[in-house]
Amino acid sequence: MKFNKFIIISILCNFAVSFLHASECYHYHTKHYYKLFSNANNLVFQHTVKDPNQVSFVSQEQVVLDKISTKDFRIISENTNSFIFSNESGYFLIPKEIYQIKNYGVKKIGTAQTVSKHIGNYFFCIDNEWNYVENISYSTAIKMKKVKLPEPLSLLTDFMARKLLLKGSNHVFSFDTDQLKFVRIPKLKAENTSFFKIENRYQEFGGFLYDTNTLYKAGVHDIINLTKEFSDQQKEFTLKKAVINQIDDAISIDTNDGFLWLYRENGLLEKQQGYSSIPLHFVRKKASYLNSYKEFVVYQNKVYKDFYELVRNWKPIDISAVKNVKIFRREGDTQYFDGIKRYFLDYKNKRIAVLNYPENSSKYIPGISGYHGFGNYDMYLGKEHLYRRTGKKVIKKEVVFFRDFKLFVAYNDRLVIENNDVKNLADIESMEFTGSIVDVLSPCDAEDEEGNYYDVEINVYYFFKDARGFYVYSSKDKKMKAIKEVKLTNTKDRFTNLQNLMRVAKESKN
Repeated sequence: MKFNKFIIISILCNFAVSFLHASECYHYHTKHYYKLFSNANNLVFQHTVKDPNQVSFVSQEQVVLDKISTKDFRIISENTNSFIFSNESGYFLIPKEIYQIKNYGVKKIGTAQTVSKHIGNYFFCIDNEWNYVENISYSTAIKMKKVKLPEPLSLLTDFMARKLLLKGSNHVFSFDTDQLKFVRIPKLKAENTSFFKIENRYQEFGGFLYDTNTLYKAGVHDIINLTKEFSDQQKEFTLKKAVINQIDDAISIDTNDGFLWLYRENGLLEKQQGYSSIPLHFVRKKASYLNSYKEFVVYQNKVYKDFYELVRNWKPIDISAVKNVKIFRREGDTQYFDGIKRYFLDYKNKRIAVLNYPENSSKYIPGISGYHGFGNYDMYLGKEHLYRRTGKKVIKKEVVFFRDFKLFVAYNDRLVIENNDVKNLADIESMEFTGSIVDVLSPCDAEDEEGNYYDVEINVYYFFKDARGFYVYSSKDKKMKAIKEVKLTNTKDRFTNLQNLMRVAKESKN
């Protein structure tokens, strides 16, 4: 029995390890950009993917939309899924996916003569009748059903999980995209209703839908009335002058009456109701922001970095080292600045501490975040020296000549790139950054037939030129080398040029 248990546990552990390895892919972190534009009498859809550093290209595809006139072309609406555009002949829907465009084409909604009005990407008045229009994925068809608008409407927001919020002349509605019905959201007055979208890097998160005395949390699946959380804590509360603020995951509402309402998605506290506890999302505190940047909150003359820590009565932050509190703010991912000195948050000791960088420096170079740490730590340029951080150490280099290229810096005859200090072969005064491209060698963590695991692997190429020629630095080589002269045929097509440069760099034996 013990042996069988051991086998079962081993199998489960191996499965867990396999799952963990297979769960990471490079494309989870990349940035996607979509464009629809006219070029030489052709309409072009373009999808560009970039590294998390938002500069290095990963891929770029273009589709020329044949037989679509560019006369009177204009984009009239856009959301996360599609573009709506019009031209001399009518109104069209184009999904933001190359495969669908190549195989199923652009979909016509109506002619220029029949379409008179539209609301966002979804509602079109065709021959004086309103229709709900939605793309049917992987099909040449679109879904078009007649609907009756309860009153003149404008779109407040839409979410990917089939949720539309609209504001009329009197009321506020959600639209049920399955039953094709407008559902009135009670207690909201349209003229006073606003929507605040909660920013979240991982998902289409939702936001707050509110007027002067009612607040809903609107998500992709449901709309929850949280008004009672306010009225339980303040009898005559009002959101008439409310300003919602978000810094990272910290969200607060300033009601401009000397109080802040602090918010947390999963609840700040729990309150007892019968035999069960329910989360309390909003907590009212007689507090204020430290300054106009609203990154710190002050309560009873004590400063807190995180609203959760304030509500939980955790230890406040000591900011006594800060010289100019009025303009004290975060700069970059880890540093703070007050116009005089730079600081970091010593979280262990709950204090703001001065960074050991020289005063009166002429330039601060923020760190660059790329996948697998292919970026630079932040740097400081003093009058005669460059200071750069490598982990906990600060390296000091004498500087005669310096240039900042965002993804890297050049000083004297050196480059600081991907946290490496390498020999710069180009002339620093005339050198130009041509661009950067990623070669994805292993897109996801994987396991081969022999049970060997392979992590995500990429090689980032950076290209430069000066009067003498072209140069490259790659993540794998970790050094700069010259490559043969390349004739760039179309200087506007940066991605194709970078592909050609990468091909030459791979063929180079230097």
